[in-house]
Amino acid sequence: LVSADPTGALRADAFGLAPLAAAGSGGAAPLPDATRVDAGHMRLETVEVPEVSKVSKPVATAAPPKEEAAEAFPTAQPAPRPKDAAAQKPPSGPCWEVVGGTAQGGILVREGRSTTSTQLAERLATGAVVEELGREGERLHYRRIGGAGPEIGWVSVSISGKDLLVPRQLSAEELFTLDRALSLQEDLMEGFSKPDFQRALRRIIQEHPNKTGTPFLRQRGELFLTVQSVVLPRYGFEGAPPGILRMMTAFGRHQGSGEVAWNNEQLNKLLQM
Repeated sequence: LVSADPTGALRADAFGLAPLAAAGSGGAAPLPDATRVDAGHMRLETVEVPEVSKVSKPVATAAPPKEEAAEAFPTAQPAPRPKDAAAQKPPSGPCWEVVGGTAQGGILVREGRSTTSTQLAERLATGAVVEELGREGERLHYRRIGGAGPEIGWVSVSISGKDLLVPRQLSAEELFTLDRALSLQEDLMEGFSKPDFQRALRRIIQEHPNKTGTPFLRQRGELFLTVQSVVLPRYGFEGAPPGILRMMTAFGRHQGSGEVAWNNEQLNKLLQM
């Protein structure tokens, strides 16, 4: 009976066994716990133990669960990483931007370091951003990470004192590969899942059950920021509202990712949104 009760309100010590009473007799008293059951007890029924019995004979019960164990908070399961996500790592070397070749649609690219090596048919477009793989004098071995042109090749940094490429510091948005986007989401999940955060969110929602109004939005935003201000700087974004807007803009390039969409749903579950 106790195990089948969905409310958990029943207790085993609230019931006993008694001889099956005749109809209209008002029922029999429960047998003492020390009763030896024999052939005279072939027909028994479950009866409620009188309240006085429960008082006169205390029954040992399990200790109440700790507060932490009794609390139930939402949980999140990050999406599995796509096989090619790890390959989309941000540049590890210096980066350059093509500023020359405006009239020609870009600058010449060759297969090798020598200026007499085979010239590729396609130019590296003006405005393209590349990662430096190696450099020998004015010759740069590159990997393209933005813009149009050959994926890999050799180009001249300058010709006759005129710059063809200039050093470029990449922004957090440009470095925000799918792999980094998924890592950021996972870090947010970890922070939003912590019991202290969940307790604070629960209190705010209890105070504002309709989840509307300026006070609610302000308190919830301040709570969210306790996690965001720690996580966002790891990825080059300011741990403040302007950084949150930049982060959201950076996610735009990954909105077609099923993994990003799944993680967004998990975050919304944690935040009860």
